[in-house]
Amino acid sequence: MENIKDIISQDWFIATIVMAVVYILVGVCLASVSPQWNHQRIIFHPLKVVAGSNRVASWSTLQILFITFIVLWLTIFWFLKHDGLVKLEGDLALLLGIAGAGTAIGKAADNRRSMLSQVNFSWIKSKKWIDKDLIKGKFGERKPRFCDLITTDGKFDIARFQAVGFTSVIGVALFLEGISADIVEDGKAFSFSIGQTYLALIGVSQGLYVGGKFSQKDKIKQLDQILDQVREKEQTFKTSVSGNSKWIEQSGSHNESPNQLFDLARECAIKEYNDFLNVAQEASNLVSELSGKQIYESEIRPFLPPVYSLSS
Repeated sequence: MENIKDIISQDWFIATIVMAVVYILVGVCLASVSPQWNHQRIIFHPLKVVAGSNRVASWSTLQILFITFIVLWLTIFWFLKHDGLVKLEGDLALLLGIAGAGTAIGKAADNRRSMLSQVNFSWIKSKKWIDKDLIKGKFGERKPRFCDLITTDGKFDIARFQAVGFTSVIGVALFLEGISADIVEDGKAFSFSIGQTYLALIGVSQGLYVGGKFSQKDKIKQLDQILDQVREKEQTFKTSVSGNSKWIEQSGSHNESPNQLFDLARECAIKEYNDFLNVAQEASNLVSELSGKQIYESEIRPFLPPVYSLSS
């Protein structure tokens, strides 16, 4: 490796300044379209730059940004040092391809996994089973954290940890080799090789990471099917209650509290209520697992039919 004084040259500082300007411009552009973030702070918080709409730091986005910035910095550095572009050879294209593919597929999984049918989504929202969104939950005050990079739903994720570890080591190795490389003036080419084993490890880590996202999508599909049953059971319950003579005689006879009306409705259609409760509890457990929000017993109650009132 060259002497440190030779490495840290004027070209080194110019490349760093250019990259700092690029980063600031990225932050400014993101702040202009992301009103959920404080415009004055997003530029100085790298995790906010790679955070999704749920304010969780995205490892796949940070991974591609990390490698891209290193390659872009080296490209500028070599351009200044050698008065021209330097060709990139070796495993860099594959490395960027793996990171880019993981990011694209991960975003596709994020976009598809929270798509309940509109009627089911509206139903669980009206029941207050969720605050804002099924997967995202209520993140009004949430800030992205470094632990987001190696955890999923608050639990340690080995696939993320593997990707973070291997990508960090490879990124540092790429940077150190790039600034100390002996670029041949005639060919002006830089070759960086990490070997098939490391590429395979990163690929496997990305596969596990993306696979975990799609497994949540399967839970969404399962929840959507159960919610169809819940709404059907609720409608059956309401129909049975509204046609029951006891409900007709007592529900509108005097002012009763919501709890008293609920008890009356349950007495009028106890079987239909139990049928509803069985599937509703299963659905609420799935919603809690996905959103992280606790659903209380009082929130699992079915909606009641209109109170019967005798016409004057």
